[in-house]
Amino acid sequence: MSNQLIPFYNLFIGIGIIAGYKCFEKNELLHNINDEYLRRNKEWIIIGLLISSFLGAAIFENLYHKDFSRIGKYGITFYGGLITGIVLAFGLLKFNRVRFKLMLNLAVPSILLAHAFGRIGCFCAGCCYGKYFNEVGIETSILKNIRIPTQLIESSVLFGGFVIVNKWITFEQRYLFYLTYYPLCRFSIECYRADERGGLLLNKISPSQVISFSLICIMLISLAIKKIGCLPSTNKRTIV
Repeated sequence: MSNQLIPFYNLFIGIGIIAGYKCFEKNELLHNINDEYLRRNKEWIIIGLLISSFLGAAIFENLYHKDFSRIGKYGITFYGGLITGIVLAFGLLKFNRVRFKLMLNLAVPSILLAHAFGRIGCFCAGCCYGKYFNEVGIETSILKNIRIPTQLIESSVLFGGFVIVNKWITFEQRYLFYLTYYPLCRFSIECYRADERGGLLLNKISPSQVISFSLICIMLISLAIKKIGCLPSTNKRTIV
């Protein structure tokens, strides 16, 4: 009887998608979301966004390497899928008059959970690996060297974000938290990665770090605008 290899990368991607979907359903009930369009088309929306996000993730990765000879040749990048999914979801939901921020806040825990399982799959596949580090690290049968387990570190960060979002972040602030928390963590983790993922600014900064920094700046500006908008007016009427 021949040995059967278990494709753990695909397995954990699948677990992440199922867990994320179940989490979305639970949040939908918990927050009493009763939108007719969403109720009738939820499964098709999720399937469509998943397919387009995976395609966007593959295209972004090819863009990093400036090679479009075969889409998916270099794997996928999470930010490509996230940005593609958000843009398409915004257009689709706005067209059907569904509140985009409401859906984004509903989806945040699911994104964190699915991504966390996906990073475990990356560890099993030997991709997205960290730098050599002889003092503390993990040696796998695939990489054959002691490396910083950046995949498991990021997975832990994502599971931690999932807990924080569900326990301490208000529903309305979820998307602001996620689009600040994850880019901050991702920017830091990228410093310890060693896999080929493209480079900018004399190859000192990865494209994911540029995207992370950009998202952090956008979120800080958004928070500043919201804060200014909440300030009471200082204009006083003068009585003559």
